[in-house]
Parts: sequence; structure tokens; C-alpha cells
Amino acid sequence: LVTDQYVEDIFTDQYVGGSSFRPVCRESSYRPVCRESSYRPVCRGSRHRPICRGSSFRPVCRGTSFRPVCRESSFRPVCRGSSYRPVCRGSSYRPVCRESSFRPVCRESSYRPVCRESSFRPVCRESICRGSSFRPVCRGSSYRTVCREYSYRPVCMGTSFRPVCRGI
Repeated sequence: LVTDQYVEDIFTDQYVGGSSFRPVCRESSYRPVCRESSYRPVCRGSRHRPICRGSSFRPVCRGTSFRPVCRESSFRPVCRGSSYRPVCRGSSYRPVCRESSFRPVCRESSYRPVCRESSFRPVCRESICRGSSFRPVCRGSSYRTVCREYSYRPVCMGTSFRPVCRGI
């Protein structure tokens, strides 16, 4: 079970949509596409910012033009940018971000990048991105990494640090 703090913080509203998987959302630019039967989109707040939730699919975006498209339940991108468009291509995916300075690249399905500001550039390479040994590289001054592996927590140091997920 994924219980990341960011999910706990924002997951406070009622579900909408139901079994037809049609979200009720008044944000004109919100166009979620949910392919799996377990997805239940959620709209939140006065501006109805979306959260599309499945059994393990939890894309979150604070922007106004978020368009999640995913067919793989293990794809869990998070971005605070205004024009983030994640794309999932099976178990080996490449999340694509339109925010000019946010460029996560990873083809290991266990990598779950989290970016909280537009200036971050986490990069994960296959050789160091496998479960407990993955190391997202940060090139920002206040990057906060999130480990979604069940028993790991991030350790971050310095202003140009390399966050490492270590076992608890």
C-alpha cells in the first residue's frame, strides 16, 4: 500500500465519477483518460484540481492543463508544474513533462519521481534505479524526493545534493 505524505495531504475530498470513470470536473482544461477499471478520478477544491486514483495509479498535478494518459498501474508521476503531461508506455515508461526545466527520465518501473518546483531536474538511470538501490540525482537547491518503495525514506544533504533512498 502506498501511503506517501503528499497523497495523505491532498486526499481529503469526496470521490466523483463512479463506475463509468467519467470525472465531474469544472476545470476546463482537465482531460483525464483512465483505462483501468479501478480508476476513480477525484476533483478537489474550488478550482476542482484533479486527482485520478486507481489501485496504484496516482498522478497528481497542481497545474491547469494536466492531461494524464496511462495504461500501466505502476505509473505514479507527480508534478507541480502548469503543463505537465505524463505518458506511460508499459512497465518501462518515460514520463514526459512539458515544464521547460523539469525533465525526469527513467525507464525503470520502480522509479517514482516527485518534483515540487519547476527548477528541479531529477534524472534516474537504469543502472542506479532498481528498487532499494535507486538514486534520483537532483540539480536544484531545495529538491524534496519521495521514496515510494515501502520501506525506504529519502536522505538529502547540501544545496546540490544527491538524494538517496535508504532502508528504514
